Amino acid sequence: MPIFQFNKLIRDKLPEMYGSLHQRIMSRQLSEIALLGALLDKDDEETGELRAAIGDRVKMTDELADKRQIALDFAAIAGISEEEIESRRLEKLEEKGGFSSGIFVEKIMLEQGDEWINYYRGEPNKYPELSDEEDV
Repeated sequence: MPIFQFNKLIRDKLPEMYGSLHQRIMSRQLSEIALLGALLDKDDEETGELRAAIGDRVKMTDELADKRQIALDFAAIAGISEEEIESRRLEKLEEKGGFSSGIFVEKIMLEQGDEWINYYRGEPNKYPELSDEEDV
């Protein structure tokens, strides 16, 4: 009997579906904290699948539906309502805009004493600091 390592979160109705196909699974119930982490891992998986689906409207729609379900489940488990999320989304849209314009910042140059310097330096993996020669 072939056995495959899975190690991933699956949709709630899949155990029943596996059973109807005479497939056996070994599973466990995750704690709330572990489930939140597993949902983030699942979102990473779906992001990769969405990236691979670019250009195929049907597949992109499927992957976006999966990502939305993950977000909704995550919020519900964390006790955050859809209304709270939508309210905050609209506030941020009004304040900062969305992402659809495609503006991609390659570098940011700050004046000495700028209050944001410590923020960027506090995240060196995300915002590596360049030398002055690399700025231009």
